[in-house]
Amino acid sequence: MRRTIATDLLLLAYDEKGDLVVDVTILDPVVAVACLVDLVEEGALALATDASAPVPIGHLYATGELRPELPLLDELATRAEGCTPKEVVSKIGLWSGYSVSDLRRALQDRLAAHGVVTREDRRALGFLRYHAWLPTDPTVGAAVKAEVRAALTESARPAEHTVTLVSLLGLLTITHRLFPDLDQAEVEARIQELQRSDWGSAALRSATEDADMEAIMVVLGVLAIGAFVAS
Repeated sequence: MRRTIATDLLLLAYDEKGDLVVDVTILDPVVAVACLVDLVEEGALALATDASAPVPIGHLYATGELRPELPLLDELATRAEGCTPKEVVSKIGLWSGYSVSDLRRALQDRLAAHGVVTREDRRALGFLRYHAWLPTDPTVGAAVKAEVRAALTESARPAEHTVTLVSLLGLLTITHRLFPDLDQAEVEARIQELQRSDWGSAALRSATEDADMEAIMVVLGVLAIGAFVAS
């Protein structure tokens, strides 16, 4: 299957036992940002950069060249039209009838359909039902992890996809779980370097530049708490 920022992020968010390494209330907002970036990078949406675009500069518009295969991604693209990326990120959790948790689960189902992961029903504390996502093909996640490690430890310029992924991992703060052997102070410094660079996605920079990401993640996180049992 074709890799995306959002699916790569999900592969890194689960350990080899299929359990989350980050709270779902933190994961879901970052997945939403990743999906918006994917829609731009894949060509379903475009970011207006000059006056010839059908919307003001800095706003999103549909290209008409690609329609996302997942209905929830298609709806995200439709609702994002005419907004700035920052507006989408700050308001997505308040959209009536739209669930970021459902979007994450749809992406997980896509990974399962392609044989990358397998869903397993489990119980926590004997009564809380939840879904674990076990790697069916561990080579896929291993390849993603290897690319991220290289971006964090090597001075060479990584691919745009990897820079964007690392920037989002910085919001999840899980590198200590993924790479316990690395010096975390050096890892954090490299993440910040990549976040400040112009090597990653312009859509991600537009979505997060000067935005209060902590406040946005709190709003989306509160909405995700009620979906934990079904996650």
